[in-house]
Amino acid sequence: MTELIIACHGQSQTRRGNTILGWWTDVPLSQRGQRQALLLADGLRSEHDVSALYTSPLRRATETAHIIADLVKVVPRIDADLRELD
Repeated sequence: MTELIIACHGQSQTRRGNTILGWWTDVPLSQRGQRQALLLADGLRSEHDVSALYTSPLRRATETAHIIADLVKVVPRIDADLRELD
């Protein structure tokens, strides 16, 4: 059985409250966002056998994916169709 897990990127540096940045704002993760990605990666590693990881090309998403990839030992695949808003 294949299981699909969908996760949002970690908090970005300019995220404030419930504001949605959209695909046109390409900002990095905040320190909190990096910690969130590490926590997600740790949970995935301990609970799932991750065989593939896909990410949008946005910096905050690819940073999140690379943090996760380092712990679950997969290479993230960037897909431009995965932008959050268009």
